[in-house]
Amino acid sequence: MGLRMRKILVTGASGFVGYHVVAALHTAGFAVRCLVRAHSRLDLIDGFGPELVPGDVTQPDTLPPAVRDVDAVVHCAGLTRARRPAGFFAVNAEGTRHLCDACAGMGGRMQQLIMIGSLAALGPAAGPDEPVTEDNLPRPVGPYGRSKLAGQQIAASFRDRFPVTILLPPAVYGPGDVDFLTYFRLIKRGVMPRIGRQARSLSLLHAEDLARAVVLCLQNPASRQKDYLLEDGARHTWDEVAATMSRVMDRNPLTIRLPEGLAWAVAQLGGWWGAVSGRPPVLNPDRMQEFLCPHWVCQGRRIRDELGFVPQFDLTAGFRQTRDWYVSRGWL
Repeated sequence: MGLRMRKILVTGASGFVGYHVVAALHTAGFAVRCLVRAHSRLDLIDGFGPELVPGDVTQPDTLPPAVRDVDAVVHCAGLTRARRPAGFFAVNAEGTRHLCDACAGMGGRMQQLIMIGSLAALGPAAGPDEPVTEDNLPRPVGPYGRSKLAGQQIAASFRDRFPVTILLPPAVYGPGDVDFLTYFRLIKRGVMPRIGRQARSLSLLHAEDLARAVVLCLQNPASRQKDYLLEDGARHTWDEVAATMSRVMDRNPLTIRLPEGLAWAVAQLGGWWGAVSGRPPVLNPDRMQEFLCPHWVCQGRRIRDELGFVPQFDLTAGFRQTRDWYVSRGWL
């Protein structure tokens, strides 16, 4: 079982990934403290009865009280959409620095910081049969990936002050996710868009498996000072993802092929609308640049070999459970 943590602080606890981490920690018997902002929605985590402390990783003065007397921190807070690149760096990089400074101020009592990083920080694979590993030189392709890389490098720079573990998931889906929800809704309406004709491959991970990896790292001291890529054990194509989702939804949607030029025009329009409306756009040129990279595949062999991590969800089971959750919440 390894070292048993007494109290864990979770940043970003009200978000999609944070919700699953809080649930997994609660189930594993940890005492959970959540860093929450004034406008955070708490409906997903209320049922787990966590201790709530006000704070924000972009406000360093709020963090020392939050980390006081905790044994470890799981850093889930992060920005995936922003109006401008500076917004990504303010949260994903500088927010991580503020949190690490607070942890360092505990005078050696911090047993572990687990940071939820991203495959985007390392960048896409060179080909479908050349998955990214932890030893790849980073080559992020957009401001989100660059900001996550900066945050991960900041966290790693504190390894001489306290143990740091960085988990690097690919695209994560599951209950509470809004990105894959868009595809579920389109399929329900009988359509499935596909951009261009190039085959695209990707790795995926169910959010509950990511949360299980967090618990595994907290319970196993061998995880300290390590970086771990995660994936569900299979290499997927977008065609397979669409077919599996359609089968789970019991639909036979019409595939609508969008030329890449048209997709870029839509992305440009999204970027313009985000600037005008002041809201982070769902699609902009930076996100389109990431999406059009043909191979977002990685290899999670290290965490399997060192910690015995075994993902529980394949694509069919994961999509079916996600669909049921969406329906139960009235999202689908």
